[in-house]
Amino acid sequence: MSPAEAQGPTGVLTGRATRWPPGPVQEGASTQLGPGAAGVRILVAHIDGRPAASATTNAQGEFRITLPAGTYQIALGGLQPTEFVKNLPRTATVQPGTETRVEILIDTGVR
Repeated sequence: MSPAEAQGPTGVLTGRATRWPPGPVQEGASTQLGPGAAGVRILVAHIDGRPAASATTNAQGEFRITLPAGTYQIALGGLQPTEFVKNLPRTATVQPGTETRVEILIDTGVR
C-alpha cells in the first residue's frame, strides 16, 4: 500500500507543462503551443505549506501524481532564470477516484 493510499481515498493530479514561445515571436506566427516541457519539477504542498508530493514531467511534459483527496497548492521548481509562470502557485482540489487536470504554461521570456 502506498503512503497516499494509507491516508484514505485518493485521486490523481495530472497535467501538462508547456514552454512558450519556443523562439522569438514574429508577426503572423502561430500561437499554437509547442511540445511539452520535459524535466520540469512539479511541487505539491498542503494548504498550510507542508510538502505533499512532487514529480518531474516526462518527455511530453506530462505528469501524474496520486494524492489523498484534498486541496493542494501547486508550484514549479527548477525553472531557467528567464522563465516564469503567471498562473502558479495555484490551488487544485483532488476528489476521490477522479483526475484533476492542471495545464501549466511556462513563459520562456523570449520575445
